[in-house]
Amino acid sequence: VTGCTIRNTGGYALWSSQETHDIEVSRNSMFDMGAGGIRIGRDAVITEPEVTRVHVSDNVLSTAGGVWQMGAGIIVQRASDVLIEHNSIQHFRYTGISVGWTWGYIPTHV
Repeated sequence: VTGCTIRNTGGYALWSSQETHDIEVSRNSMFDMGAGGIRIGRDAVITEPEVTRVHVSDNVLSTAGGVWQMGAGIIVQRASDVLIEHNSIQHFRYTGISVGWTWGYIPTHV
């Protein structure tokens, strides 16, 4: 996903979930999101990462959490080989970047 404007969402602007690989998210503008900006992977009990080889760069993410206040600018769960660089993240109610978050105390694959 490159060069897009995404706004006024009820949840995350983009969510890359099960069995997705070789993803690029760059030079996008995302704002007025109900939860957060970019979600990579999912919080599930799995043994291996389902999302691999992700590059997130040069995006502008602004103003989120109007519906779900716990939304992050960029969250990575159960994914591997993820590069996050040169993003502008502002006006989120919870956090800018969260890597490896999961419920409980089990090991993560990030």
